[in-house]
Amino acid sequence: MPSRRVMLRKCGRSAAIATAIVSVAVGAVACARGAATGASKAARPLGATTGSVTEPLPRSTLRRLPPGVFYMLWGVTGAEDNLWELSSRGLVERQLTHNPRGYEIDSFAASRAGIILSDALYNEDLLARWTTHGVQWMRPAGRKTGYVRGFDPDIRPNGQIAYLTPSNAIWLRRSFSAQPKIVYRYPKNYYPGSPTFGPHGQIAIVPPSYLAATQKPTVVIVSEAGTVRFLDTGYSRMGYPTAWGQTAAALVIPPFRGPEKLFFPDGSSEQLPGGWKALSWNPDGSKLLVISRTSLGMWSRSSPGRINIIGPVNRPPEVIQASWLNASARS
Repeated sequence: MPSRRVMLRKCGRSAAIATAIVSVAVGAVACARGAATGASKAARPLGATTGSVTEPLPRSTLRRLPPGVFYMLWGVTGAEDNLWELSSRGLVERQLTHNPRGYEIDSFAASRAGIILSDALYNEDLLARWTTHGVQWMRPAGRKTGYVRGFDPDIRPNGQIAYLTPSNAIWLRRSFSAQPKIVYRYPKNYYPGSPTFGPHGQIAIVPPSYLAATQKPTVVIVSEAGTVRFLDTGYSRMGYPTAWGQTAAALVIPPFRGPEKLFFPDGSSEQLPGGWKALSWNPDGSKLLVISRTSLGMWSRSSPGRINIIGPVNRPPEVIQASWLNASARS
């Protein structure tokens, strides 16, 4: 199955999710990049090389990064995205994954508990844990072989993992190898959303850009106890991805077009300055790492109309996702 996010860029997010959920005709799949199915090593192109030929940030920006360790999903064409680790301490800018073109890292999440990936190395989005010894594939519960298809994973500092599957359900594992359980399931004719952890074990499930005829662009928030509530953002269509976290001051949700909004627990909201995209909250949840087409910066609620510029980013590649931690999550 083609990578869901590459399909998103060419066909729209709903087409990507729909392709992951149902079997589709070759003509429908052709809007992505052509498809091989099944998680077999034969799907990996022999002799393929990564397209990452430089680094996400110039040295001048790397030196000005705030304290901490940054993980960034970055690549030169979008079908070549790989995971990088960056830090101003020691000027670290290290590529952690080396997937070849067209078999990229689709999405990731990092916390002090580790790094979880949705990895398209075998031409299908499969969940894995990144370690210094290489990728460790998530296995179906109780099995030593096999793979788990999943998209947009998130991981809490305590090791809990949430992810979307082709069954239209959001699943939760208390650890990488624990028995999974469903925390929310969409109706069969709906396009499912992506999970993001927030404070107190909450999970925000943000719907995709394209919706079913009867589906509303409503954000679902599931508490740790399983209580479900709904957040009306006022958007007609959603963007991707969101930014939240255990200590985050607000849930940041992008619209399909236009400035992103921060939704605070007291019901208030704040708009990011135009042209800036949220990447990750800092470890104590007080500042937000943001990116524009040219620069990396920081936003804070104390000066909501101004972005503190850190420095330029390397282009034409783009940073898709980021996580900002106190220390390395590598294991």
